[in-house]
Amino acid sequence: MIERMVIEADEIAYKAAASIEKTCHVVHFSGGTSVDLGNEHTMTSLRAFYKSKGMFEHDHYTVEIYKAYADESTLIENLKSMITSLRGVSNHVDAAKYNIGKINNLEFWLSNSDRKKNFRYSVAKTEGKNGFGYKAGRGEKPKYIKSALQYLKEIHGAHETDFGEADDAIAIAHDTKSILVSIDKDLLMIPGMHYNWAHDKLFFVPEGIGGAFTLGKKIKPYGLLCFYVQLLCGDPTDNIPGCFNPEKAHHKTPPKFSMEAALKYLQQGDDTENDYFKLVQEVYEKDYQDSWKEVLMEIADLVWICRSKTITGRQYLQSRGYL
Repeated sequence: MIERMVIEADEIAYKAAASIEKTCHVVHFSGGTSVDLGNEHTMTSLRAFYKSKGMFEHDHYTVEIYKAYADESTLIENLKSMITSLRGVSNHVDAAKYNIGKINNLEFWLSNSDRKKNFRYSVAKTEGKNGFGYKAGRGEKPKYIKSALQYLKEIHGAHETDFGEADDAIAIAHDTKSILVSIDKDLLMIPGMHYNWAHDKLFFVPEGIGGAFTLGKKIKPYGLLCFYVQLLCGDPTDNIPGCFNPEKAHHKTPPKFSMEAALKYLQQGDDTENDYFKLVQEVYEKDYQDSWKEVLMEIADLVWICRSKTITGRQYLQSRGYL
């Protein structure tokens, strides 16, 4: 019977903090008048609205952007609601199918704010979409993120990891008696019971190669296939460089691998790990030439979710005899 959850709490904190802030717009017209639209429009819909009236930004109007915030008590109520919802997985339509009982233990894990305690910052050397540096170029965090983190620490005993980040911590803590709770695609490489709270979906990831399934409207790889897909795609959100898709080499500006393209590329073979690595190696040799092995080890460390503090992505590949 499963009665325990290991939770990627960074996501919970970020979602709650973002939920109490709204991006608002004031439109200043060339004639000298202004109108405050609040959060009625996004910039895209606002431009489309005025374009339909024959008006264009800078020619006929400019836009001033500001943030509006709900009371901080709303943040706490949102966090309480999210946590209550997690406990409700016991009543999920698929709970009996996966032998899930009453959830008595919620274990929250947070990434440490001290970058020295996350090995990936020192590993990242190759230039990504936003220049050099792990997670370089990330946008501004929600204003009340610290309040959300403090609440999770003080009220729910959230732990700060001293190795890697929250993803690694919950993967290390995860076992056959727990549910891994996250909306992060990278964690789909971890075997065992999962719960995606954004889609209210329970599912089980088996050991081994894995495959792909539909989550929402997107195809997601799971198991070891997820890891090899990530080696090709990188991760723009974390500024991890991906590789160019050789099937698109004839393009004037060849694109890098999308997740869908990486899946298709890897599944052209025999669906064995040896075959996956061979295909990945060929791409890295083409993109990085003499330094392909060093770059591949770096990217493996960046995308691999650790299941122990002693085995990173490069060490996993070395243990398989690939490097």
